[in-house]
Amino acid sequence: MANIVQRFGNRVREALMTASEAISNAVAEAEQNAMVR
Repeated sequence: MANIVQRFGNRVREALMTASEAISNAVAEAEQNAMVR
């Protein structure tokens, strides 16, 4: 049982890291676009 929870937790953590990385990339792009204009 603990193995399933641990595996699920790792998947969630990976997904959160990927999402936050994508968000920060999008924010950085938006800031660059705002500076250009």
